[in-house]
Amino acid sequence: GDGMRALLLAGGRSSRMGRDKALLEVNGEACIARVAMALAEAGREPIRIAVAEPEDIERYGAVIDSTIQIEWVLDAEPHSGPIEAMVEASAADGRRLTSHLLETQTQRQWANAMYPDGFLDHLDRLGLINDRFCGAHGVWLNEADIDLMAERGAMVSVNTSSNLRLRSGIAPV
Repeated sequence: GDGMRALLLAGGRSSRMGRDKALLEVNGEACIARVAMALAEAGREPIRIAVAEPEDIERYGAVIDSTIQIEWVLDAEPHSGPIEAMVEASAADGRRLTSHLLETQTQRQWANAMYPDGFLDHLDRLGLINDRFCGAHGVWLNEADIDLMAERGAMVSVNTSSNLRLRSGIAPV
């Protein structure tokens, strides 16, 4: 195989939805079962599923086809969110993580408002900014962000033509 792995994030509170999204049914089948089967059919086993509580393993396992190879992963801190689940999975097997990162001015403004002590500092505290991380675009990185990424061995992948076409700007790297 090509080494690509799947990580299903099923540790959320479903607070916006009001009910467990993983167990929502589509055509009589729970969403988590549908996604697990699609991944199995695509040859992506074993499938890693991150959950918040040990009880989730039993609840979700009951609706997933028992022939599918599943690796259950408990959040280090229940309901800590998808970034921590991805960081845990990456650390466990050394896989790289790539994410869009401050591509637009609007994203930078949001990040400044939500994380006045620094958005990348927040991601770093979660363990995301490391030598396995690559941030896509990075148009609105500031000098402190760039220094932190360099210190941690993280990378930025720049697509200048896309950034110019979308009028996002030019990455300061």
